[in-house]
Amino acid sequence: MRGTTLREILACLADRDPDAIARYPLTALLNVFQRVCDAVAFAHSRGISAEATAIPQPGPAGWVEGSRCP
Repeated sequence: MRGTTLREILACLADRDPDAIARYPLTALLNVFQRVCDAVAFAHSRGISAEATAIPQPGPAGWVEGSRCP
């Protein structure tokens, strides 16, 4: 799966990674949280467990593989 998990993003922010802080201001985090909630609600409505939700990241050539600190 491509993207970065919310757990990875929050770990980078907890580590005070400057790139993560610049990339994920509060408004972006709230948007991500809403998208995760929507995905989980949709999955549950279909009887699917949504344990591995990842957040895709735009890169210079489209979507790129996530790393520990995006």
